[in-house]
Formats: sequence, C-alpha cells, structure tokens
Amino acid sequence: AAEVAELPASVITRQVANGIVVRMAVLYLLLGSGADLVL
Repeated sequence: AAEVAELPASVITRQVANGIVVRMAVLYLLLGSGADLVL
C-alpha cells in the first residue's frame, strides 16, 4: 500500500495536505478572528 501512495499519479498526499489546511482554516474561523460570525 505504501508503494501505491508514492506513485507520481497518487493524490493521497495532496489530499492529506489539503485536509490539514482546511481543518486549520475552519478552526481559525471558529476560534480565532471569526468568533463573532454567526453561522
């Protein structure tokens, strides 16, 4: 399975990296400067 993840056509690592960025942005909006926003 690790060999498949390391193939050039694999998007797994890109998806993981994007997921981290999205979670950080959501936490920032909820806990940081976006605390005064009404969802």
